[in-house]
Amino acid sequence: MTYYFDRLPFPPDSRLTGIWAGRRVTQALDGVVVTGHLIRLPGYQDGEVESDFLSSHLHLSAGGFHGLYPDGTPWVFLIQIAPEGLGSLAGIDDPHWAPRDSLQRALRFNHEAEVVDEDLLNRERLLAVYAWAGVDPEEVAHWPVADLVQGLMAECCYVDLDDVVAGYAGGCAFPGVEHNCQADVFSDVFAAWAQGRLAGLVPVSDESDDDEDDCGVYTLAEIRRWPWEELEAIAQEYGVRTRKRSGKKRSRARIVADMAEVAEDDE
Repeated sequence: MTYYFDRLPFPPDSRLTGIWAGRRVTQALDGVVVTGHLIRLPGYQDGEVESDFLSSHLHLSAGGFHGLYPDGTPWVFLIQIAPEGLGSLAGIDDPHWAPRDSLQRALRFNHEAEVVDEDLLNRERLLAVYAWAGVDPEEVAHWPVADLVQGLMAECCYVDLDDVVAGYAGGCAFPGVEHNCQADVFSDVFAAWAQGRLAGLVPVSDESDDDEDDCGVYTLAEIRRWPWEELEAIAQEYGVRTRKRSGKKRSRARIVADMAEVAEDDE
């Protein structure tokens, strides 16, 4: 899957419904920390509205995403980037103090919101995450921390991390594919996701017993339950690769999105 989706306590069938990239608050290569908070909202609140409202009160905001738990309860994940020595100005020996304090102040405007989990990163841990995903750390050694974070956010949009890295220098996430390129690999991914081009439905032919061709439409949730061998066989029929350059398996969602593009082009 992805770093954030694996790391955070999302029950099966939780859904991503929106993602946004905040301003790149710093271009620092090091000396900053990344603090993320997963927040459960009351069922009657709207994730998009509340994420926009809460992030507007976070002067260290670097973006985030929101979605729904299986029971329809909305959740929001807010990301902040701060200088690691900011807490020392208040006499506090905690590199994550400033974003934590900023969030608590923002939550005063929403007493029913509940912080479910916290994710703490720095440059060293970010590079370890990229290495775990099969990316050579040397390829991203020159990236600012803010860009490393946006790469993990782009990964949440069902784009393989090594594909994001490959498109970084050229500012294009989908070379060779006709699209309205944003001239920035991260913005390119977020725009494609917002347009519904990265997590749609994919038609898969299914021959019935009476030899009549039937076209079934499967959701990502259904395809994630398929045996890998079955997904790999169908992907091969579509001419879609199932392995990264490193040899690791690509995400099922990215494979499905590529299959959907092929199916659309064939229509």
